[in-house]
Amino acid sequence: MICDCGCFVLDFIELDEEFVLDFGEVFEIDHDYDPYLGPYEVIPKAWENQILETNGKNMTDDVTVYEVPYDEVINPTGTTVVIAS
Repeated sequence: MICDCGCFVLDFIELDEEFVLDFGEVFEIDHDYDPYLGPYEVIPKAWENQILETNGKNMTDDVTVYEVPYDEVINPTGTTVVIAS
């Protein structure tokens, strides 16, 4: 029921019922940190450093780092050469 002031009016009655509630996995988040808004999936670059600005940020998921893209080439002597891209 809602009263004239817009508040809810509740009446509680005692029952012999059990109320079970499970929140699953619960994380406490420090609200002093800003959320991380950057990418959560990264493809490394072979010849360049990459920094994800995650320090001091709240993150909602794991970061996935994929393998370095590369090509394999066999040279005239039969040696396999790996070239990172």
